[in-house]
Amino acid sequence: MTTFLPSAVIVVLSWASFIIPNQRIPSRFTYLAVLMLALVCVIGASEVSAPRANVFTALQLWFLVCMLFLLAPAVEFGVLLLRQRRRWRRRHVTAVRQRGKYEAAAGGAAAALGGDANGAGTHSISFISQICIVK
Repeated sequence: MTTFLPSAVIVVLSWASFIIPNQRIPSRFTYLAVLMLALVCVIGASEVSAPRANVFTALQLWFLVCMLFLLAPAVEFGVLLLRQRRRWRRRHVTAVRQRGKYEAAAGGAAAALGGDANGAGTHSISFISQICIVK
């Protein structure tokens, strides 16, 4: 009971990481890292007290499964961060493209209103296009 119960409790505690919001990256990562270190300590203590065996034992299988269940929330968190970054980049690229369209339209309107090639006369129109982009 000194090995199975603590390792099972550590795995159950790792499920609480799903409650921590994705925006709190340091706290979620630290929580999972501390639980991983606690499991490693339990594994080390059980290896010292267990008799030597040349084959893969049920205790080692138990710890392997516990380790996988502890790594699963960390992998899930990494996948969520990658998806969030891709979504942000897509939004950012779309905003930049929209800004380019507005600025191109503003430049054409400025030329029609008498602006020159150096951009004279385009300041008010580009300012209005930037206000439209902010929305």
